[in-house]
Amino acid sequence: MRESSTKKYTIVVGLGKSGVSVAKFLKNQGHNVVVTDIDPAKQDTPQTRELESLGIKSEIGFHSINTFESANIVVVSPGIPLDGEHFQSAIKNGVQIRGEFDIAAELIDEPIVAITGTNGKTTVTTLIGEMLKCSGLKVFVGGNIGTPLIEYVSSNDKADVVVAEVSSFQLDTAHNFCPDVAILLNITEDHLNRYPDFKSYEDSKWSIFANQNQNCHAIINSTISNAQNRILSMGLKSKITYFNKSYKSTHNSYNFCGISPIEPRAELSSLTDMFFAQKRLSKLRGKHNQENIEASILASLCAGASMEGIEAALKSFNGLPHRIEYVATINRVDFYNDSKGTNTDATARAVEAFDSDIILIMGGQDKNMDFSVLKEWFRGRVKEIILIGEAKQKIYDALSGYFNSTFADNMEHAVKLSFEKASAGDTILLSPACASFDMYKNYSERGYDFINQVKKLI
Repeated sequence: MRESSTKKYTIVVGLGKSGVSVAKFLKNQGHNVVVTDIDPAKQDTPQTRELESLGIKSEIGFHSINTFESANIVVVSPGIPLDGEHFQSAIKNGVQIRGEFDIAAELIDEPIVAITGTNGKTTVTTLIGEMLKCSGLKVFVGGNIGTPLIEYVSSNDKADVVVAEVSSFQLDTAHNFCPDVAILLNITEDHLNRYPDFKSYEDSKWSIFANQNQNCHAIINSTISNAQNRILSMGLKSKITYFNKSYKSTHNSYNFCGISPIEPRAELSSLTDMFFAQKRLSKLRGKHNQENIEASILASLCAGASMEGIEAALKSFNGLPHRIEYVATINRVDFYNDSKGTNTDATARAVEAFDSDIILIMGGQDKNMDFSVLKEWFRGRVKEIILIGEAKQKIYDALSGYFNSTFADNMEHAVKLSFEKASAGDTILLSPACASFDMYKNYSERGYDFINQVKKLI
């Protein structure tokens, strides 16, 4: 990425992990870099001091419209909305808006496997990485999970395959991104506090395929609403493979296109069927995790994994923390932590993983969710709902007419109430259907609080 001679600098917006990494990378590439962050707490931190020692100017606690307008390129961190007046003013002045992910991806020569979707991204990203590693390949796993891609670009330690989780926010500024293998796991309501409507969110997710060519592979959940029309309207050029066992294709032109790494092996559908016939291979719970496994198998085969490597990874993979994670059994009551369930679809899938007698802890920061859609998922499974956080009244209004619902003051109170109401054989499940930021720094802090409160009961 070259800087125009007619402009003075590149501005990096947001000093999170990816922002700091891309600022240092661009400086090392000879760019004149300015960093800015609206948070005044970033004023004097080890990160800002390090950047300033490298000759990178910082503007902390405010955003200057003049700084944005006079830049050559604005590199924005994924957590920052693009509708602010400083961004709009920069765009009107012809300033290009890009993301760290986009800049990094175009500098990577190795094959990229990219995973997006509303739910399941981190599980699938991690599992694909394990399948490829168990197949003897050297793998980098990063992106929206863990290490930013720009750090891989900066490193001299190169992999055979790059596996990257990609959020919708990253896709919004990934104008040139062309992954060799791209997976769309699912699209359900989420981040509606960030996007003007659901269609805009859908557009963002589908854009993962926009730059693919006939040598690339698109792996798509067959049950995504209106998928066939979307594929036709986008004019996707990539080789398209569907996953999800419930799908019965009548569209032969899109059904299991040939993929060179596995030819002349059996159809991809029969390969995944083989694994599901051996349920002991996987310890992951729930139908959604069967879909995650199927997508992982298909992508790994496209990227050159062996059947032996895939099987070894499935046998050893125990799932990730805060995703229907078993915590303890106390007086024959099971406790599960699904703090990563930050939207209604994730919570519905978590509830679906259990047969009945669930006491469900919900609530947190609302993302403009319609909680009434959960009624059908909960019926026959959820016996009581304990509500916490900013959204508890909204959830109560949507569901209290159908399920016993009680307010709790905090996680400690919620766990105690749940246990008081539980009988032997019940399951107490934390699956909030909300973000965590009203009470916690992130979903993992919320999950660990739940675990700690459960341990107090022992």
